[in-house]
Amino acid sequence: MKKLILLLLFIPLMSIGQITLEDIFSIKEVQTFQRVMIENGFTEAEETENDSVRRVTIRYDKQAGDKILMSAIYRTKDTTKMFDAEMVGFLYPEDMFGENESYNKVFDVVKSDCEFYEIREYFGNDVAFYSCPNENPSAELLQLDKYLKKELPEMTASILDYEIGFVRSESVYIIHFPITDKTNSKAIELLNSIISLKDSIN
Repeated sequence: MKKLILLLLFIPLMSIGQITLEDIFSIKEVQTFQRVMIENGFTEAEETENDSVRRVTIRYDKQAGDKILMSAIYRTKDTTKMFDAEMVGFLYPEDMFGENESYNKVFDVVKSDCEFYEIREYFGNDVAFYSCPNENPSAELLQLDKYLKKELPEMTASILDYEIGFVRSESVYIIHFPITDKTNSKAIELLNSIISLKDSIN
């Protein structure tokens, strides 16, 4: 019995109901974020509003008793910035060995299936960002991507791809997932306007 108890102590609790890469990529806005959180056994912790940047932050926690096993934070757009993106951050505290199994599982899939893009300063840390293919892009995005590849063949990044970033900050592992509604974003609207203007001149 004692051996069984000791074994259970070393089984990572976060392996139960852990967030997968597919879960992360399914998040498009607040509603889908909340759905993913609820379906994976998270509870809403708090909602805060920052008047200086007109932004709302929503946090969900996964707990075992009083211990927080993982947190997920949804940050809405800063309405004072034209091109600001919404963002989800997943926070994984390190275990007694300085690791986190759930974080490693997502990172391993990304390193296998996606391409390293760049190191970028993000929320005060140097974050390793990867570019992952979007399996179900809209027809509008496909058409725009085709146009850009024709006009800008030197461009390596695709507007179809997802971006996801990884970093360790002190004793916490963090996954950053910037959310861009590319079909309706200000950047895409501006790009479409430039294309229309260029076509009318030609």
